[in-house]
Amino acid sequence: MILPFAPSLKALFIPALGALGALFIGRIAQAAEVDAIDSRPPRTRPGDFALLVESGVAMPLTSPQSDLFKTGVAQTLKALWVVNENMNAGPSATSLALPTQAEHGQAGVAWTFGGTLRFRVFRNSPTKLFGTSPWVDADALYIRTGSIHRLGIAAAAGWSIPMGRARVFWLGPFVRYLHIMQEQRPGIDGRDAKILSLGLSLEVGLGRRGQAQ
Repeated sequence: MILPFAPSLKALFIPALGALGALFIGRIAQAAEVDAIDSRPPRTRPGDFALLVESGVAMPLTSPQSDLFKTGVAQTLKALWVVNENMNAGPSATSLALPTQAEHGQAGVAWTFGGTLRFRVFRNSPTKLFGTSPWVDADALYIRTGSIHRLGIAAAAGWSIPMGRARVFWLGPFVRYLHIMQEQRPGIDGRDAKILSLGLSLEVGLGRRGQAQ
């Protein structure tokens, strides 16, 4: 099961989100310049880089986690490089916090770190699907719950919508499934944790050397 909440839950994500916010502000100005100079939508190329942040609600799907915890929140950061027009790869990190069902109980927390492989379509096709880009991805994960080390996997699907002609910012809904593998130990419920997250994904594309894509 997911172990008690750690006070350092925000230690990783608050600085990272602050840096990402500052980056978004800078990219807004650059995107405006691209729109003003060239009306042609830029194309992603191998080696281009993007930062993504996912924020959403998280809910345990099965016992014993669903008996112990309520719906909580999940926050994910991904750094992805373009492999080809339809594939991205890179590292990811997620924090998951679930409030306790008990009046005086402790909330649950999990940290995940791993690698992502993402497949997307129509990224360079502004005339298809109204310029949007569906995607799916899969993660292989190392997971920390309290003092226990675990393995896990995650899979997600989403739909990205470009914000502006420069196609630097992408926003859209996602659904993500997280599977945390449990240790089989005497006196402990060994059923795996299964968590579903729903929310919004925001991506900012940097391109090569931080130039607009």
